[in-house]
Amino acid sequence: MISVIMPCRNGMPFLPWALDDLASSSVALEVLVCDDGSSDGSAEWLQRLHTALEAPDVPDAPDAPSAPDAPGAPDAPDGESWDPACGLSSDTPWVQQEPWPGEDAAPSPAVVSRKMCAAGHRLVLLNSGGRGQGAAQNACLQAASAPLVGLMDADDRGDPERFQKLLDALKDHRDWIGACSQVRIFGTVSEGMARYVQWQNSLLQPEELMQSRFVEIPALHQSGLYPRSLLLETLQGYRDLPGWPIDIDTWMRLAEAGARIGKVPMQLYGWRQHTLQSTRNHGRCGIDRLRNCKAHFLLRSLPKIRRLEIWSTGETLARWREALQSQMPKEARMELALLDWRPKGRSRGGARRKEGEGGGGGGGGGAAAYATVKTEVELAAEMDGDGEATSQGQAVIHEAIPCSSPPPPLDRSHESVARVFVFGSEKLRAKAKMSSEASSEAPGRWGRLDWPAA
Repeated sequence: MISVIMPCRNGMPFLPWALDDLASSSVALEVLVCDDGSSDGSAEWLQRLHTALEAPDVPDAPDAPSAPDAPGAPDAPDGESWDPACGLSSDTPWVQQEPWPGEDAAPSPAVVSRKMCAAGHRLVLLNSGGRGQGAAQNACLQAASAPLVGLMDADDRGDPERFQKLLDALKDHRDWIGACSQVRIFGTVSEGMARYVQWQNSLLQPEELMQSRFVEIPALHQSGLYPRSLLLETLQGYRDLPGWPIDIDTWMRLAEAGARIGKVPMQLYGWRQHTLQSTRNHGRCGIDRLRNCKAHFLLRSLPKIRRLEIWSTGETLARWREALQSQMPKEARMELALLDWRPKGRSRGGARRKEGEGGGGGGGGGAAAYATVKTEVELAAEMDGDGEATSQGQAVIHEAIPCSSPPPPLDRSHESVARVFVFGSEKLRAKAKMSSEASSEAPGRWGRLDWPAA
């Protein structure tokens, strides 16, 4: 048996489908649902399901009236139509409606209870009193009785063979401590979220997932299967922080614990997109909060670093300075060097170096190779002469220095310097990678963190 934890706050009208999918699971489940202060009928629907499981022969009560429209829904502009489930104009070109196959009339508690009884599933209802998602998940985690724990959000969908496939993956990969799956995105899908899920689904191996955690969340935590001891004892449960989302915090701490988690190359989990989901509405899910989380765990991952170079440009560099400064421990003895990098890649006359010119294998370096390469000593001299610095505790934070040269090779004789490239522009990311690889004999000690959503 597998324990599945489901936090729920105002899960209607999607909650019945989520539980119906769990009831259809081919693996016996202990389903633990913790209501976290719902006010939309979710708690009542769950209680009817619980009653139906205890007395399967009693006829189901008629469905309760639908919950009223969410307050604050925008009025439709003239000539446009609005989907009440998403709150976005259906005429917006970057939004598509991607339905889940067969999702029409929601299943009743009686229907779900019959499936659960036939499959040998158990239902455990809990209540966290509105204390938040972390408290709800921890209540389920503590009450779980199985050694393996899966997750399910109250508004998502899942394949009936999902947990069997995850179990098979753990048997086939003895070095994995946990397994998650690729995701199928559906509902009101924006172009950006579709690209994000496509990127996320491309990461399969444990090394890929953990090395990509500073890019974005590398997998949906709720798509996975994990030892209860890993979540409850090693991580000490979930942290419901005001500063950033639970999902990215959990992935960062799993990486610190050295957990090897792989991904099954099958879309076994359905991630619903709608206007009421916390990803779109909760303040802690904003890009500034995600950046703070990355900065916090990046600094924790570099305990021996004495000089941290951030190569970026413009507003992105300014935001990362703020994030790193806000997360810098008072006792940190570190020099933070900010390089406002604007590589010389095109002459004023528009002539460009032909592709492949200057050598193939390890030669060229692309367009950025036009610039003169400065050594670390020369860069340090630039900073000493031109850049102002501020102190924060024992850390020294330099003002940004304009730079057009490609990054010089890092000194391999010690590990006290780390270099991070942070670019929102795809072209600049490509140039940074090209220049770095051209001037390096081997991959960096910490790897190259290529953040596409800085």
